[in-house]
Amino acid sequence: INKEKIELFENIKWQEFKLTDIFTIQKGERLVEVDRIEGEVPLITASAINNGITSFIDYDIFHIKKKLFENQITIDMFGSVFYHNYFYFSDDNIHTLLLKDKNKDKLNDISQVFLVTILKQLYSKYGYGRQVRIQRLENEIIKLPILKKDTINWNFIEDYIKALPYSKNLIKE
Repeated sequence: INKEKIELFENIKWQEFKLTDIFTIQKGERLVEVDRIEGEVPLITASAINNGITSFIDYDIFHIKKKLFENQITIDMFGSVFYHNYFYFSDDNIHTLLLKDKNKDKLNDISQVFLVTILKQLYSKYGYGRQVRIQRLENEIIKLPILKKDTINWNFIEDYIKALPYSKNLIKE
């Protein structure tokens, strides 16, 4: 935990990135309610509440047929953004953002919280009449702090989140 206050924009350079510069976007797979078999693994569907978890389905039955994700950010068709630090399945209205290889070692609960906050700024652009789809996400642009051109400042991201009040609640012991 960092006790010193860190300014978000003071002496920090920011750069615009297309989502596809940072993430690979994978769409979930259709699983209608009648075909769901109750189990222990969360199923993420389009919902602004409960991190998008609407049911729990059986791992043994679905892990062969469906993509299983862990420690990823999702954006649903209405623009709701959540981080899931657990295994989950997702339906076809969910887009999972997989950090590209060059950044994977920087990914942790703390950096994910920062990314989710940035991505939630896209929410106002979407709704029932203008849904989030892969083609739209591929063209979305977000701003992130950088060390130099095209190099995200992951250390600043982590230090900034650690300096926020209550950040100790994010640290696993």
